Amino acid sequence: MHTTSQTKSNDEYLLDKLCKYTDTNNDSILYYSNKLKKSKDSCYVFKALNFEAKALYQKGEIDSSERISKVVLNQIKNKEDDCYKKNKITSLSRLFWIYKNKNQFQKAFDVVIERCKIVEELNPKDDYYYANMLSTKNNLAIIKSILGLYSESREILQKTLPQLPIVYKNLENGDYFLKLNQSSTYNLIAETFLESTKDKNNKNLDSASYYFKKAYKVALTFTPQHQNTEILYQLREIEVLIARKKFNKALLELKKLNSSDYKITQNIYSLKAICFYNLNNGKSAIYFSRKFIQENNFKSSSKKRLTVVYDILANQYFKNKEIDSAYKYSELTIKELNLLSKSKNETSKSHYLYDFENSKELN
Repeated sequence: MHTTSQTKSNDEYLLDKLCKYTDTNNDSILYYSNKLKKSKDSCYVFKALNFEAKALYQKGEIDSSERISKVVLNQIKNKEDDCYKKNKITSLSRLFWIYKNKNQFQKAFDVVIERCKIVEELNPKDDYYYANMLSTKNNLAIIKSILGLYSESREILQKTLPQLPIVYKNLENGDYFLKLNQSSTYNLIAETFLESTKDKNNKNLDSASYYFKKAYKVALTFTPQHQNTEILYQLREIEVLIARKKFNKALLELKKLNSSDYKITQNIYSLKAICFYNLNNGKSAIYFSRKFIQENNFKSSSKKRLTVVYDILANQYFKNKEIDSAYKYSELTIKELNLLSKSKNETSKSHYLYDFENSKELN
């Protein structure tokens, strides 16, 4: 009895450490998850694996994160205790984001439905149940946004917002997860306004800025504050400037940014490429496009931006009459556009990517 008590206490200690560092320090997550994987309680082992998958995802090691999440699901598929069900839910949630960012939208939709079925097996009086039901609704809203159903997506997200304080009120670490979900939901709403807008003078861009600002204000209240809070907000506002076609102003803001986080660095390179291309500065457009590809190293969590960069290179090399290079990147653009189309009917259009059919025909 005494030994069991000590083991349980050590497992909970390590789990507390993992929760503490979950969004702030990936190296610490990997350190404590490796320790927790040695637990004699298999449920804690799977929790450790899910934290490891999260840290790898946040580091940009997407394929490794996917592999671990699938291992967890495979090993506990026949286990029915609530602890194992919650581990399944966590793994499915991770896979949703992986598939979504790989543009594998059907797979993303499938894991949302599977996750929803498992959540429905939990006690409906449990706050954990309601928190996950809201989360699955938000996931479906993201899919709707990808499909271009921006108003429907926004309607779902705006309905979940007032429910969040009720759901997270009594959960462990509820205040933290409340802020995390509020910030995320505000950003998702902002993105529906941003992605649906092609007119640089559309008032939807004011709404995008408004909700990005609300998300930022919530994120500032985290203790400790997340490392990239400031720079991520600045990047979102720069995307609004690009949608407004204020490319010179966007470049001025981009030059102020500096980050060692490779995902943010590659994002900065791609946005600079977009700005320089639209300002007819072909040399700089090519330079930053190639820097993006070099930094990206094909670990990017967003295939959409890679398609944009290929498109810029194809068009710029064609303008420069460098036909072999233009042909190479045209082929790559078409390949990515076809994958997008196959995945879900050209669902990932954005304000700085040309009209899908016209882009494909041009290339």
